Amino acid sequence: MKTDSDDFIYHHELSDDFIEELYTMASEEIKGLKLEELKEDQDHLEMQIKSELAKIWWDNNVYYETRLLQDNQYAAAKASLKQARNLLIAY
Repeated sequence: MKTDSDDFIYHHELSDDFIEELYTMASEEIKGLKLEELKEDQDHLEMQIKSELAKIWWDNNVYYETRLLQDNQYAAAKASLKQARNLLIAY
């Protein structure tokens, strides 16, 4: 049974065991790839895995929403929209 997409995006994290097993397998299978290098980009890699799962389970909209959570430009634009709305309400 699938969970709600919003619940998946905002409340589910990939387990540490899953990440550790994936990183170990990747570092063993890909010549020259070091486990330390994967861990340096852990947040980005986890977001990519999670967004790909979202696309498989739901659709592209959920995929992009998952990716936007770590997009600094999107976060700044979203904050600007809130400020603009508050200015419009004030006048």
